[in-house]
Amino acid sequence: MINLLARTVLSACLLSVLPTVSAASAPTVSRPVPAATVASDEAIDFNFDGGFTEELFSQLSEAFPAIQIVIESKAKNFYVPAFSARVTDPMTILELVCSMESWRRDEEGARVRGLLEMRGVNGELVFVSFVPWTNLSLRSPTILVEVISIQELLTSGMGVEEIFGTVEAGIALWQDGRAGAASEALVRFHEKTGVLFVKGTKSVNGMVAQTVEALKASARWRVSDEAIAAKEALIRAEALDSLGEATKEAARMQSDKLEQLKKDHEALMERQRQVEDERDARQKREFEAEDAGNEDA
Repeated sequence: MINLLARTVLSACLLSVLPTVSAASAPTVSRPVPAATVASDEAIDFNFDGGFTEELFSQLSEAFPAIQIVIESKAKNFYVPAFSARVTDPMTILELVCSMESWRRDEEGARVRGLLEMRGVNGELVFVSFVPWTNLSLRSPTILVEVISIQELLTSGMGVEEIFGTVEAGIALWQDGRAGAASEALVRFHEKTGVLFVKGTKSVNGMVAQTVEALKASARWRVSDEAIAAKEALIRAEALDSLGEATKEAARMQSDKLEQLKKDHEALMERQRQVEDERDARQKREFEAEDAGNEDA
């Protein structure tokens, strides 16, 4: 029922488990609104003057009211430099901030270098925690399991081999030049439901998710009026080309027939001339014999 396709990964839901947080470091939750409504239809100019993540996420929640963020206590006073962005999805800002190496204040007020780590929880919450710089080289990459439906692609007429061929091409390109990358990518396909289970790092998962979205756009184009019209035009052009080739072949055959008829006619005329020549020669001999007989008489 489940087929294993080696060397593959995805990212759409980020189904991680929320870490256990003690009462002393209880996280604060922004707004319990479904994450499916986070993105905006229009781009928003987002400007941050610099400060700690608690201020940044408060400003982010005002710009995108539907976003749900859980902030670990140690991550609240992580310093984020000033930046400006124009985005339609707050996840873009979160990914940007989580890629910045900066610092936080510890209990004694000393700076602790590190960065933020973002994980999704059941497709509803985004959990943000702080990872000290000393731990970055020791910890292994976070492996996530994602679930993506490709039923839309299958019902559009796109074949399984075509889908996975595209996904594997993207994975192979991502793995190129990365040591140990092959062990980070794994995809399983549930044939009856048309669902992909993908296991890998966040970056690989994100690349595969983008690939699937691109395939969906391609599938929608295939059934669009423009695509159908283009296919019909191509069929007509091919039919005209075939008709033209058939016409050329018919004309060639007709020309060959006429040429053969001409040759047959010339051969027939030649045989008739030979018959007439033989008849004339025979008559001439008969006349000459008759004249010779008359003279003898």
